[in-house]
Amino acid sequence: MIRKPRCTRWRLSEVRAFWAKLAEDGRNDKQGVEKLLAATQKASQAARAKRAGLYLPAGA
Repeated sequence: MIRKPRCTRWRLSEVRAFWAKLAEDGRNDKQGVEKLLAATQKASQAARAKRAGLYLPAGA
């Protein structure tokens, strides 16, 4: 297996446990999904900017 830096790997059991807990906690309602989506999009944008050598100010 080839491992590259800055590459996140998750065990399948951890991913399944995450989604099971999310469903159990009742966070799979519309508001929770929108909040999770916004957070993941913000993290992705920050990661892309960091890879490009640009850093976003806090709260951007």
